[in-house]
Amino acid sequence: MVLWLVLLLGALVFLPAAQAQSNTCPGLVERAMSEIGTNCASLGRNSACYGFNNVLADFDTDVPDNYFSVPSDRAELSSLRSIQTAPLNETAGTWGIATLNVQANLPGALPGQSVVFILLGNSELENAVPADEALILPEEPLEVTALRAIALRRDPSSRAEVVGTIAGGTPLLADGTSPDGNWLRVFFVADRLASAWVNTGDVQADSIDDLPVIRPDSRTPMQAFRFQTNVGGVDCSQAPSALFVQGPEDIEVDISANGVDIRIGSSIILRTLEDGSLQIFVISGGATLNPNSDNPLLIAPGFTTICPVDAILNGNCDWEAIRMFNADEEIFLNLIQPLFQYAANLLHYAPAIPEVVCASGVGGVECELRFPNAGTALDRAAELCATAALPASVCGSLFPGGD
Repeated sequence: MVLWLVLLLGALVFLPAAQAQSNTCPGLVERAMSEIGTNCASLGRNSACYGFNNVLADFDTDVPDNYFSVPSDRAELSSLRSIQTAPLNETAGTWGIATLNVQANLPGALPGQSVVFILLGNSELENAVPADEALILPEEPLEVTALRAIALRRDPSSRAEVVGTIAGGTPLLADGTSPDGNWLRVFFVADRLASAWVNTGDVQADSIDDLPVIRPDSRTPMQAFRFQTNVGGVDCSQAPSALFVQGPEDIEVDISANGVDIRIGSSIILRTLEDGSLQIFVISGGATLNPNSDNPLLIAPGFTTICPVDAILNGNCDWEAIRMFNADEEIFLNLIQPLFQYAANLLHYAPAIPEVVCASGVGGVECELRFPNAGTALDRAAELCATAALPASVCGSLFPGGD
């Protein structure tokens, strides 16, 4: 009996201690990251998931009091107005994470593909696409058949760039029409884009009347958004607040963050600074800033830049000079790295944070980047360096020695 009491008392002492340890800052962060993969598994397109406590959400429609209130709950993006993840609270054992699968400008026929958003920590995300203006693509695309050999074009115009050709009799999947009804958007992968346009007179289709109209400024739910990180409350240095965004591998997608147009392909991390400026980190693939302007800015993996809060106009930004991650930023980004392993089932692939390695040289300190999975991370950069689309100094950092 005495031995049994000793063991029982020992267990009572041990359990709170173990629980307390898991509620410390690093323990909570690890626990939250480790559970989101299970809580949000098999999330559908155009949906949000409550990943780990606490997450608050506002909706454009009336919802029950307990709607989207516990981990693993799901919600449709079409009615989501905003979502906020909580700062770390050791007493309550909370550090909010939410994940969203966003359609963006991906065609409806691209099977199971979406843009993955993971909102971490002390952050807030607001849908900037009004519910009554959002482009809602059909769940089942319309199958059409080419009547003859035809050209597929980048935009709905006979003067637009040809991105490919197909033979007569080729089936295509269409998910929308141009405003004049003369063109269909179809699923077609070329030059890292997943859609193209065909003239309606060149295809056989039962009916296109039920397809939505796709305009140049059309946006699907949450394709344009406003967000903040470190929005209030207390966080520890080991609890990062950020928005991770990943598109399908080798496919470019367009988003708008805080009024700034960004084309990604494919993994980036966004955060806002104390003055409201927007910072982008490219982890793998690449990004194009101001993609619809006369002077788009290409940014390679391992590099970052900042958009000052007062430098945004018509979707474009006067970005600061692009540079490599610095030491403090490396520490911040490496805090997020475990998420890519724990939540690998939510991602298109698991990226890895590049390592900046610096050494003293003849002309001063020289730095280069090292990539744990160089193939996935650098494929796009290799193409751009081969055509001199990226500065030689950037290519030298990515491929030291001309590798």
